[in-house]
Amino acid sequence: MNPWLVGGGAVALLLIAGRARAAVAPSAFTPVPTSRDLDALADMLITETGFNKAKSEMAQIVWVAANRARRQNKPMWFVVQPGTGPRPVWNTGSAYRTRFENARDNSRWPAARSFADSVLSGAYPNLGSTAFVHPSPMPTPPCASNRVATTTSYGVRCLPEWIVGGKQIGTAWFA
Repeated sequence: MNPWLVGGGAVALLLIAGRARAAVAPSAFTPVPTSRDLDALADMLITETGFNKAKSEMAQIVWVAANRARRQNKPMWFVVQPGTGPRPVWNTGSAYRTRFENARDNSRWPAARSFADSVLSGAYPNLGSTAFVHPSPMPTPPCASNRVATTTSYGVRCLPEWIVGGKQIGTAWFA
């Protein structure tokens, strides 16, 4: 048997297997959060949801933060901070900043922190999303050129274009 043929076949198999792993990598991704990460994730969950949404929805929001952190090669606490400037930020709105800074006053904060830890420990699957939107405050048609009319549980809303092909979980849309 030709050794080049055998070697080439082995390399092809490894490449195919590597591509298969890359396709499922987000769901296999399990970060090791620091205490600072968990604190910031709890702040973010309180800010985004009041820790009062479906657990499946809140879990995917935590995974969005983890997936962004992985993609940006930054810690999770950095990714969810309110802010402005050239770096990618979670949310630049002043309302987000105010709620984020006051999140630890919420009686649900300890539960949100514990929940974030359980999510990152594998209690909920990672669907690989890096963005999400809550459609309730979004405008209704006619939509701006970078928005698409999407039927949501709140009626038709103008959602960001990146949502095309996304999935609704709870009241949020993920892509």
